[in-house]
Amino acid sequence: MIRIMGLGCRMCDRPRFRFFPLCALCLDRFDRETSGVPEPRIFEGGLVLRPAFRYEGFPRALFLKAKFLGDRALADFLISAAFPRFPCLFHARVLIPVPTDRERLIRRGISLPDRMAYRYSRLSGCSWTPEGALPATSLEIKFLDRKGRSARRERWSAMAIRKPIPNDGLVLLDDLATTGQTLISFHDFWTSKGYGISGSATLFDVPSFVPGSETGADP
Repeated sequence: MIRIMGLGCRMCDRPRFRFFPLCALCLDRFDRETSGVPEPRIFEGGLVLRPAFRYEGFPRALFLKAKFLGDRALADFLISAAFPRFPCLFHARVLIPVPTDRERLIRRGISLPDRMAYRYSRLSGCSWTPEGALPATSLEIKFLDRKGRSARRERWSAMAIRKPIPNDGLVLLDDLATTGQTLISFHDFWTSKGYGISGSATLFDVPSFVPGSETGADP
């Protein structure tokens, strides 16, 4: 690697390496704190969620800066680091839930789901397209329960990463899972359309979600 002098690490401002947004110390810290893969979570109905990283420590700090401060370099770094941890993505069509009204997401930083669709399509070599999108709305449905989300699922779209090979089912991919209602409502919607859902994945899983916390579920 070639160290670039004068271009600072996105987390500590030390000189970083080319092609990486982090310096050697921060890269080492990230590697240490992501050495293991978290246990999967199983939702009602049998949907299995596989997270890439634990929502704690340094990886959590990277995610918060990427998602809420709009740091695209850190977002791409996390997405690229997570990709090898999701073998379920390699041989299936991937759907990423994205609110059709992205104004709130962009206002607080970037639309990380859109960034994931773009980045994963580059990593996999497969195209991505909007799929299942219906008219946008400004209504925020973050706090709706499963029944409420299912009733208003038309307010969500999906970025589909299309695989050029046959697949056994769809895989749902999200950036952050808290209550799991987004993934569950998507699961219910697509299975009602006759699709098989073979699993779901997320960058971070936060089972002990508190509404209004720093996870970004602010009103």
